Amino acid sequence: MSDSRTAGLNLPASRRWATLVVLSLTLFISAVDLLIVNAALEEIAVDLKTSLADLAWVVSGFTLAIGSWPLAAGALGERIGRKPLILTGLAIFGLSSLFAAMAETTTTLIAARYAMGLGIGIVMPNAVGTIRGMFSGSELHKALAIWAAAAGLGVVTGPLAGGLLLRHFDWGSIFLVNVPFVAIALIAGAVLIPETRTPGGRRLDVVGIVLAVPAITSLVWGIIEAPERGWTNTTIVVAFAAFALLSAAWVAWELRTGEPMVELAWFR
Repeated sequence: MSDSRTAGLNLPASRRWATLVVLSLTLFISAVDLLIVNAALEEIAVDLKTSLADLAWVVSGFTLAIGSWPLAAGALGERIGRKPLILTGLAIFGLSSLFAAMAETTTTLIAARYAMGLGIGIVMPNAVGTIRGMFSGSELHKALAIWAAAAGLGVVTGPLAGGLLLRHFDWGSIFLVNVPFVAIALIAGAVLIPETRTPGGRRLDVVGIVLAVPAITSLVWGIIEAPERGWTNTTIVVAFAAFALLSAAWVAWELRTGEPMVELAWFR
């Protein structure tokens, strides 16, 4: 699979770098959300009348979704275009942030956080693909470094922003703060992000996605839960066994299908 990069590379330099700023903003927001919620867990536990242990998945659900969906989302972006996937992911993230801010139960909050992670999991691989379609050579290395630096800035900003917001507002503010950033990214992205996709007209590998997503989910879930439950806990062992079986089935399918989501033959 080779990307059709002509459209992106032929854009004016000013638009390419402006698009990079928009894509970096999306990574910054996601990195902020990895840690910003930690500052509010005690307040959330009191307000929702639950324990900190029960709220563990408010953090972990976000991480689980981010880890589970990029492979499938990247494959889908190659087929139908990366721009609509980026905008869709941002919309999911923004709407889920609103639902998280208004959550009245732990279950609702965890579901909203998972949906937020799903949105970011859709955006990230397609953002990388878009960057690779707009830059080449030394410019590509510089662009990817800038994009990655946004994550570092977000990780540092998250706890600081969380503490500052909680001094003046309730815990819902740590989710509502995402909304204006998402609105800016959506509007700017709709204007600036070029249309890119992998040519060839191949069908989407639905079976590959159906096998890959639960496989990765099992692995990430097991890694998240193992320190608490123990690495030899039956549930953890089952999770890793499911990962192994689903991964083996995925590899077997990818090697036999004529239109795989990943060309495993390249790694032979």
